[in-house]
Amino acid sequence: MDPKKLIEEVFAKTRVRIAEDDPVLAAVLLNEALVEGLCERLESTVRASEGRVSAAVLQQVEAAKLALAGTVTAGAEHLAEEARRAAAYLEGVLKNAAEEHARASAVSAGRSRRFMWIACTAAGLVIGLLAGILAAGPLAYLYRI
Repeated sequence: MDPKKLIEEVFAKTRVRIAEDDPVLAAVLLNEALVEGLCERLESTVRASEGRVSAAVLQQVEAAKLALAGTVTAGAEHLAEEARRAAAYLEGVLKNAAEEHARASAVSAGRSRRFMWIACTAAGLVIGLLAGILAAGPLAYLYRI
């Protein structure tokens, strides 16, 4: 900082005049020089560590990606196993339903066969009765009963 500007600034704020050869001014300027030197060193240290920090961050990101990939893979395997279990359960349910339907169809078919046997027997009896009646008429005429 310019010493004259510093003297004007101190006077404007405090109404105290500082001479250009005042030791306080020399201490302030020395302090400023030291701070500037420290700031330059700090900036160079930060610039030098940027690469290391970036590399460390990239390494952490890669490790997180690998951990996440493992988690996603485990989750996908779990979902696949659950899907297989659900498919096996549904297969069993469908198989039981098909077997139940087959049993019901067999019972129904048995009832249908029984009904057909009764219907055929009844039809045979009716046909036999009609044949007997039809045959009885000419026989009665022949034998004159």
